[in-house]
Amino acid sequence: LNNTGLFHTLLKKSSSIWVKQSNLDNALVQLPKEFRDHCQVDEFFMMSIFNGDNAVGICYVDRGIKGDKFLKEHYNAYKYLCNSLTKCLTAQSAS
Repeated sequence: LNNTGLFHTLLKKSSSIWVKQSNLDNALVQLPKEFRDHCQVDEFFMMSIFNGDNAVGICYVDRGIKGDKFLKEHYNAYKYLCNSLTKCLTAQSAS
């Protein structure tokens, strides 16, 4: 990955984004062409996963091509799940 774009931003610190119609164009230009070519949806979540201070990945979720629109409750549950994964990884590596 290069040192710019959305992936880089997510891997610098624990953060998340809900890409939807209002920010889709801005988000897509910050993603690699290979990702854009495979991402044929107009709404998705992305959040960084950390083990302590080290980024270990990005969790991605979309609703599929014909899925229902996401709600704030979906985003909150997604962030809770990702934060729980980060806490588990960090606790495991500390023991």
